[in-house]
Amino acid sequence: MSISVVDDFLDPEHFLVLKETMMSALFPWFYTPYIIYKSEIDKAYKFQFTHVFYSDHYNMGESDEETRALPGYQSINSEYFNLVVPLIAKLNSRAMMRIKATLLTRTSHNTKFDYHVDYDCDSTTSIFYINTNDGYTEFKDGKKRIQSVENRLVTFPAGMEHTGTTCTDEKVRVVVNFNYF
Repeated sequence: MSISVVDDFLDPEHFLVLKETMMSALFPWFYTPYIIYKSEIDKAYKFQFTHVFYSDHYNMGESDEETRALPGYQSINSEYFNLVVPLIAKLNSRAMMRIKATLLTRTSHNTKFDYHVDYDCDSTTSIFYINTNDGYTEFKDGKKRIQSVENRLVTFPAGMEHTGTTCTDEKVRVVVNFNYF
């Protein structure tokens, strides 16, 4: 599987509802004091706001019996889950591992973060862009840079090293990450 980019991924009606809801002052965002690694907590400029729609801890490698018995083990974590159902339907996935939205605030220059992989297993990552801005997703091989364009979906193997950036021309950069089989 290579990198694929699809513009106008959702029909305009579904996209508008999703964007207007997620960009509103009423949508719940949660402060995360790091971007990729918890060891970044001491770095003042590395923080984000997230909203986890869904997480499946079994597929995330937490497969012991004790963990599987915990409440929310495989769960919808958001009352806004229905917003992403049209996206899930178009992805044709067998099973979701995680659906997480990320909001990065504007900076004076595009801050690029550490390269990382979402999961080290045979799965897929898709990034859906909520708003257009000068931020981007970059792949470590240096061959591909995907600009943040609203209603765009980029899909690639979850083990492919990539990173994201902040933006300088809008108040925020908002994306939704899907990790799935």
